[in-house]
Amino acid sequence: TYKRPWAAVELLERVGSQYGLVIIGEGSLQQRIQKQIKENGLEGRVFYYSRIPNMQMYQYYAACDYFVNFNSHEIFGMSILEAMYQGCVVLARRAPGPEQIIEDGVSGFLCDSDKEMDKILLADLQLLDMGEKARQRIKEHFTWDINAERIRQQVLQWFDQNDFGKA
Repeated sequence: TYKRPWAAVELLERVGSQYGLVIIGEGSLQQRIQKQIKENGLEGRVFYYSRIPNMQMYQYYAACDYFVNFNSHEIFGMSILEAMYQGCVVLARRAPGPEQIIEDGVSGFLCDSDKEMDKILLADLQLLDMGEKARQRIKEHFTWDINAERIRQQVLQWFDQNDFGKA
């Protein structure tokens, strides 16, 4: 429930017919979401997949214009990283993970409310360059190689500060 997938369906209803929605995932809320989609007549605009093989997920991120994260308690956000790496513009509720990853208004959007997400989508901004900036942000700050080197440097610094290796 903390991921709030029903909010994506509500967002789709508010922003109008120019958008479609892809939902991927199964779990305890699946029936509730499918019922919401049917009751609101959105079957033709929502593509619901219970499971997608991990090796194919990148294709869905790359095909979408936006990735929307409604979790206001997101502590990291691997799916945000994956979407940004594929050049997908991310709209995320403010939370520790998104605030660490996204440069607001540069490589994605940090939103204080669902209504703020509506405004961004309804503004129909030309965001192709933002998708590329998102991809660059991930490549420059969040790859395994970059983070492994950061950890290595911190360990070496800690050893130097604590006089290890000086015998």
